[in-house]
Amino acid sequence: EIDQLTQEAADDPSLAPVNATKISALQASARRALLVIDGLSSKGAGLGVPSLLIGLLAMAALAPAVGLLGFDEHFQWRWSAISSALAMGLVAISMGWIASLVRATDANIVSGIGAFLVFLGGYFLLSANRGVLNNFARKKLYQDDFDLPSAGSVSREPAQSGARITELVGVLKTNPTS
Repeated sequence: EIDQLTQEAADDPSLAPVNATKISALQASARRALLVIDGLSSKGAGLGVPSLLIGLLAMAALAPAVGLLGFDEHFQWRWSAISSALAMGLVAISMGWIASLVRATDANIVSGIGAFLVFLGGYFLLSANRGVLNNFARKKLYQDDFDLPSAGSVSREPAQSGARITELVGVLKTNPTS
């Protein structure tokens, strides 16, 4: 349209001031136009489909991590680590995209709410996995590691139980585990 107005002004010089005003108005409206970039169209970076697939994989890995396929601690921890890694990937993708738009683009270019929702999804997946990962990292003590009596021989009397606990703490201090 700008080319057409320029050609009209070249053909008829009396239209030049009017066409110059129209061209200025078109350029100003183009500068004010808000360009929304999404993750699925060819205008965007194309991060929508990979983010969606990573999110689905992270949710699928969360199922065995929370114990739907068994309560073996090592099994849950492995799947929780996988799901956490995928969730961290979601957080990194979304924060990288948001940071790059904030840092290096025109104010009229926005990514929409999708990038923030991907960030929240990754954060919530990380939060869901946190309990399993933190629980597994605790220090575990097993009866086989110490020369302790069996559970049946421990007295249930309060005074004797307190003395027995003191004795067990002494054993633990002399036999530290890694």
